[in-house]
Amino acid sequence: MVLGLGVDITEICRMEQALARTPGMVDRLFTPLERTQCLNKGNQAASFAARFAGKEAVFKALGGGVGLGWKNVELIQDKNGAPRVNLHGTASIRAAELGVQRVLVSLTHSREYACASAIALGGIDS
Repeated sequence: MVLGLGVDITEICRMEQALARTPGMVDRLFTPLERTQCLNKGNQAASFAARFAGKEAVFKALGGGVGLGWKNVELIQDKNGAPRVNLHGTASIRAAELGVQRVLVSLTHSREYACASAIALGGIDS
């Protein structure tokens, strides 16, 4: 059952400018594994922008991001390259309160924009 849906779009050039202007932003917004995966990509700004949009989409799917914390939503690539959501801390608590058992995310980017969508699922038979 779908419990929440979120979508976000980010301009890659704005992310690139923000990273150049505020290098500490990477450490504040992204987990060590997210940073490693983005820094290993050819277009690092696009990778960070896609993950930023993904985090925003997950926040929206969970009913809003206030108090959830940037690093409590982790977007990593699995062994096949597909994006996977790991929730930690307050984001994990919020998900449990809402009955969310799994969050799916899709990330994409073009030359100018990075986009993401997220679906919070509950009522999943295991």
